[in-house]
Amino acid sequence: MEKKFQIYDLAVHKSAFVKYENALKEYFEKNNIYRDKDVHELYLPFLELKELRSLVRFKNLKILWLQSNQLKTLPFIQNCFTLTEIYLQNNLIQSVENMFRNLYNLNVLFLQTNQITDLNLTVKELSYLKHLRNLNLFDNPISLEKNYRNLVVFNVPSLAIFDRNSKNKDLKNKTLKQGQIEV
Repeated sequence: MEKKFQIYDLAVHKSAFVKYENALKEYFEKNNIYRDKDVHELYLPFLELKELRSLVRFKNLKILWLQSNQLKTLPFIQNCFTLTEIYLQNNLIQSVENMFRNLYNLNVLFLQTNQITDLNLTVKELSYLKHLRNLNLFDNPISLEKNYRNLVVFNVPSLAIFDRNSKNKDLKNKTLKQGQIEV
């Protein structure tokens, strides 16, 4: 019985890999890309991808579109140091632990409509992103937690836009509630 599962598991992994490789080939042909180092943007949404292998071969990758797949984890992203924008909305991601620490240049991160559950761990991971300006986390279980917005805004001071709203709007509303300024 265990062998059948392993064979099935390998077949699933192989079919996911083949789907990924075929998508890459099609994307390269469509965009006249002949070398990995010429890839600055990678657009692979709506492919039902469950996993990816390392993207480290794309040394100049800046923008990564993987929305609306079936990704649960992101180990392939950890060493993509040149990334500035990542679009991972509408996947099955449950945790971002140890995923973004090395992405020093990241400015935009869309993680809305996933299954992220640990707010403290998520905030800790996001706090490493010193250049992050635009972040979406709405429609995750963590967005329902008390002080969600304040915790994220406080711990990621570089944010200008959080969940499609200007951070200044959040700060203005908080200040108004505290009676520190008059309108």
